[in-house]
This record gives sequence, structure tokens and C-alpha cells, in this order.
Amino acid sequence: MADRTNILVGPAEVFVDGTSVGWTEGGVEVEKSVDTFEKEVDQHFDALDIVATKWTLTVRTAFAEATLENLKIAWNETSTIQAGPPKRLGIGLQQEIPEHQLEFVGPGPNGTNRRYRFWRAKLVGSSGHGYKKDDKVIFPVEFRVLPDENKTEDERYGEVLDEQP
Repeated sequence: MADRTNILVGPAEVFVDGTSVGWTEGGVEVEKSVDTFEKEVDQHFDALDIVATKWTLTVRTAFAEATLENLKIAWNETSTIQAGPPKRLGIGLQQEIPEHQLEFVGPGPNGTNRRYRFWRAKLVGSSGHGYKKDDKVIFPVEFRVLPDENKTEDERYGEVLDEQP
């Protein structure tokens, strides 16, 4: 039977390496996709089977709090933020992309909280921001979740928990 408490509405709180990034803009999106290969033969009009050749898990959001800590994450910076005054983040070049643990918590079914945990995530793509008269500064981010080979096959990316608040 249908249950309206299973229709999930509301924002999620995002944590990177166990620290909340504060307010976000536009919610949090999670996408799991698969590339496939279709086994075809001349003697058959359709594929005999379809097998996975690559899985990809991506998490997207935008940090609405324009702190140096959030900018450090959004720009893949590895330098330490200096307390100052003035407070300072160096902007550098490095080949290694920092790895993060990623987590977000939002409303779950039947009054629970739904918690997504990803063991290994790296920021991919670009993140830019602008200062505008009629808009706020946000840092859009896209994380590519990578498998943790030390976990069992059914939880290599992470886990989803429905837990009591």
C-alpha cells in the first residue's frame, strides 16, 4: 500500500572528511551509471545478453558558504590554510588529487534520516565562482566516488543507511 511518508522532500547536510560544509545550493545529486556491452551474434536478431563493463558513481552539489575551507575542497588544494591575519589559502599546482570521505544526511522514509557514506571520493571537473550584484557566491563541486578494494564487493563504493534521528 502507498505511504506518503516514503516521499522524501528536504535538504541534506553534506560532510567532507567528517566536517560539515554548511549550507548548500540546489541540493545534492547522486548518480550511479553503467556502461554495457551487448553480446550479439549473426544468428540472432537481438543481443543474447548484456554485461557491465564500467560502473561510475558521481555526487554533485554546490557549497553556499564561501569559506576558504570550502574553496580548498572545491579547487583540490592541498596547502594548509594559514590562520593569519590575514587568513590565507595558497593556490598551487599538483598532480595528485586529494581523496576525501564523503557523507550526506537528508530525510528518509517513515521519519528516519537517510545517510549516504562514500569511502573514497575525488573532486573532478572544474569549479568556478563569480561575484555578482544580484547573486551569491557558490562553489559547485562534482565528486567521483571510487571503489575501496578493502571492502566487500557489495559495499565497495559505500553504504546507504535509514536511521533514527
